[in-house]
Amino acid sequence: MPNRCQGIFYFRVQFMVFVKLDVFLGKQRKNKFMTPTSRSILALLVLITCTHCVQKDPVSTGPEVLLSINVPEDYHRTQEGYADRSFAYITDETGTVIDAGELLDGTLLKLSGNYDHANRPMHAHIVRVYYRFQGSHRSERYTVDSYSDIEPDTWDLERRPLPNRQELNLKFINTGGEIEQNEHFVDSNTYGSGSESDGDNGTYFRTILVDEFPEDVYIAFKRKNESGVRYFWQRVSGPESQEINSLDLPLIEKPVSISVPPAAGGYVAAYGYKADAPAQEKEVFYHHLEGGANSVSPFVPAGVFDYFRNYCRIGIFGKGFYGITEIGPLRTDYQLPELDLMVHLTDVKNLEFEAGRPFDGYDISARYLERGPDRDQLLVWSVRGTYAAKINPPFPELPDLITEALPFVESHLPDLELDEATVFTYQDFPVRRTFFRESVKFGGLSPADHGRRESYTVTE
Repeated sequence: MPNRCQGIFYFRVQFMVFVKLDVFLGKQRKNKFMTPTSRSILALLVLITCTHCVQKDPVSTGPEVLLSINVPEDYHRTQEGYADRSFAYITDETGTVIDAGELLDGTLLKLSGNYDHANRPMHAHIVRVYYRFQGSHRSERYTVDSYSDIEPDTWDLERRPLPNRQELNLKFINTGGEIEQNEHFVDSNTYGSGSESDGDNGTYFRTILVDEFPEDVYIAFKRKNESGVRYFWQRVSGPESQEINSLDLPLIEKPVSISVPPAAGGYVAAYGYKADAPAQEKEVFYHHLEGGANSVSPFVPAGVFDYFRNYCRIGIFGKGFYGITEIGPLRTDYQLPELDLMVHLTDVKNLEFEAGRPFDGYDISARYLERGPDRDQLLVWSVRGTYAAKINPPFPELPDLITEALPFVESHLPDLELDEATVFTYQDFPVRRTFFRESVKFGGLSPADHGRRESYTVTE
């Protein structure tokens, strides 16, 4: 509708037309070239034409931004021996591409389109390629992460910068012989290396690469001819070298009995936290479940950890795996709930669940591996979304941008084979959204973050 200024403009144009027209028609009356009816029709046509000419076209807003992705500086590794690239695109429910673009360091990628997302599902896909060069050998890893039924949003990519790791050197003497191969050996620190020797009643050397000090160190092992387990726990403030006499370490005299249902494989594990350093998760034990075992007996130090992330993955004979993650005190008993889930799998594109209760979400992964004398190529597709009884995962149709840049992905998407399919539910469990994926907030837990996550997994 025209505004007030436009209305004045229309009036002035129409008034001028009438004046000019009146002069013109007056002359025609004198010359008698036109009849009164003709003059009236001409006046009406001129008025309509002029009014139409001054009307403005409606303002076009253009395509709507459906997904924005912030890419931090130095997101992709560029140092010698590495080469990374990433892309993002969105599709409709049929897999048709709406928009696509490359994720470039230090930029904001906006994916746009004229799309009725309020009434139609929309899916997002992140495609990454990692190249690693070791001498003449090249490793290529391609990942396609799909997120089902997303809403318009802004995502922030996160990447920890490559750490400038420092060394912590520990020398354990009087270990009683080799300790690394014993089932009760635990070294909770990820990076570094270890070596040992039998001489001088056993020595174990451990170099730990630390990202940031202070660092909590937990190492436990069983000395030969001792029934209990010795452990070393210390908060180290900076790079240093220490020599530790194993005979001076505290001794855990008795194991803890943890009962589990008879399992067809799987494992039981616990990871410890200190309340004043919740970002540091330390493995306390990890035991495989084999041969229908219904219990494990790990050694757990008393008074060292304030709370635990308890995890159990139980192999269900002929039906896959049941998993439970629970934050809180050390759990010593696991029960298998009544099985009310059946999974019908046609291929990676079609999955159907029969369940006696609802779940919160699903997570499906498939892969294809190709090995060669000078090159290994792995393609992994993962899709995550909200649970439904019948799931048709948004199998990604690739945009031209990606097929041209990464022909291996396009060539082998049809060759993907199911790795596993999982449905899960949360019960008062701390979660965070990383893109659309709801994942366990392992880092930064507090004693109040108690809860559980249950899952059922089927494998091909």
